[in-house]
Amino acid sequence: MSEHMRRCDSLLFKDDLADAKERLDYWWNCAVKDRIAALVTSPREKPIELESVSVAPPQILLPEQHWTSFDHRLFAGQRRLRGTWFGGEAIPCLECDLGVGNLALYLGATPIFQPEHETIWHEPVHDLYDNPAVLDNWQDSKWWRTATELLRKAVAWAEGKCYVPIPNLHEGLDTLASLRGSQDLLMDLVNRPDDVHACLRKITSIWIKCYDLCYAMVRDADGGSIFAAHNTWAPGRHAKIQCDFSAMISPRMFEEFVLPYLSEQCSRVDYTWYHMDGPGEIRHLDLLLAMPNLRGIQWSPGAGNPWTDSEEWIPMYRKIQGAGKCLFIDWLDPKNVLRIAGQLSPRGLLVGTRCGSEKEAMELLNRLRT
Repeated sequence: MSEHMRRCDSLLFKDDLADAKERLDYWWNCAVKDRIAALVTSPREKPIELESVSVAPPQILLPEQHWTSFDHRLFAGQRRLRGTWFGGEAIPCLECDLGVGNLALYLGATPIFQPEHETIWHEPVHDLYDNPAVLDNWQDSKWWRTATELLRKAVAWAEGKCYVPIPNLHEGLDTLASLRGSQDLLMDLVNRPDDVHACLRKITSIWIKCYDLCYAMVRDADGGSIFAAHNTWAPGRHAKIQCDFSAMISPRMFEEFVLPYLSEQCSRVDYTWYHMDGPGEIRHLDLLLAMPNLRGIQWSPGAGNPWTDSEEWIPMYRKIQGAGKCLFIDWLDPKNVLRIAGQLSPRGLLVGTRCGSEKEAMELLNRLRT
């Protein structure tokens, strides 16, 4: 991608890119410019025309090809980009990663591709502790080569049109659970803690190297970047971090097996927010809020629980803001955005929703002005 196009303040699929970046910069610093930061999308009234539109392969026979064929990914991405209005701080992206937990694939987990581009499961590497050298071969992995080739092609196509996010890598215990299996890993925490720590140190080191290589491919000229999963932008090195596995462990174990490695990641990445997924993780919130180099928290209630616009979560949202962290609330029903935002500080608040039309989306953005 040329330096000129990297530095542009607008994209084919978003002409107000500069304004969006400025508001997100305010958000990262727990401030507010002229309105609450908001990722608002809707169907586009008139799809954007492209000089050439990708033609999907005539027949996809294997679920794997839904993920690994760039032509197929580009066809699906173009259809979404052309038909979506990206309002507020929503930034258009061409996503070409290998699902969630990419790092586990690079480290030796076997992918189990689900039909119709649904998801990718991982078959564990059960003898990991007896053969730790398997982790050192990640750059020779078929899946690392596949992922970087997809990134390279996506960056070349996206010039002047949209961003390409850093893949959703996953880290720490979540990656180790994909490599060992969750049941075995739970026993390992008790019976083989030294082996767990040795693997976590190596996984974290590789995560940083992998991140650096991906960031170098997709960063803009000023160092800004987007990380897959919600596609938030930051004016520097940026990542979403998480530990879904932590819903099964105590705060004491979280402090021992999770915090040191999250802190190492945060020390190497300028802008990080933590994806807290489900009520089982709330017990760790105080430890997360005490992390000085973690910028923000994003809340996902998990299946079967009251959604992000439930009054039940308001005290937790206020606690996060009271600790001086950015707060990101996604997947809100557009009818409930103002109700939730009205009970919180606009400073450091980012909301996400999808409206039914451009008109509805623009009206909502206007009503979010402070």
